Amino acid sequence: MNCGCSVAAKRTSSKRREIKDMIKGLKEVFNDVDKNIFQSAQNVNMDSIVGWQKDGKKYSYLDFYDED
Repeated sequence: MNCGCSVAAKRTSSKRREIKDMIKGLKEVFNDVDKNIFQSAQNVNMDSIVGWQKDGKKYSYLDFYDED
């Protein structure tokens, strides 16, 4: 992945720039697409996530796989 700073991203190809451009294009058709993307992260079922980090500790679904 290339540098994440906005100056370098304009000069080089980057996934971050590509996604921003994609969202910009989607906003032409769907006004609130950016808000919907953020709202989709609010109701996450922690039982279906592959991995996450909380309070500096990393977890994996495998840590709890056999508990059911």
